[in-house]
Amino acid sequence: MKQAKGRQVNTNQVIKIYYNLHKECLSVVDKATKLVVAYTDEILVQNAVFKVSEKGRQRVLQEKRKNVHAYIEGNFAGIVMPDETPSVLRKAYYNPYVTEQFIDCETGETINQAPLVYCNGKQVWYMNTL
Repeated sequence: MKQAKGRQVNTNQVIKIYYNLHKECLSVVDKATKLVVAYTDEILVQNAVFKVSEKGRQRVLQEKRKNVHAYIEGNFAGIVMPDETPSVLRKAYYNPYVTEQFIDCETGETINQAPLVYCNGKQVWYMNTL
């Protein structure tokens, strides 16, 4: 994880993460200050909420140009996935041209929240709440 301008991210800090197309990595934003605090290739988030701005999505559809309008919000839990966790995770994705929200790759169901989310680049894995 690379800190942005000397800022820090701490365990349980409420953050927002999104894929940064220009830097080709994940940007980590402190929810309270709304400042980018770090850049990373992978991250682990607890108590996650998946958010998509419909207004931002419509702008993407109209302009055919991507902008930051979808992110995952939650508590920072680390940058490395524990070895025993991957078997309980499901893959999710979001594409503004295809879906309105984050969805489960296998079932196509909308995902609004999850107790645990692991992001690695553009890939999103989440713990199913069932």
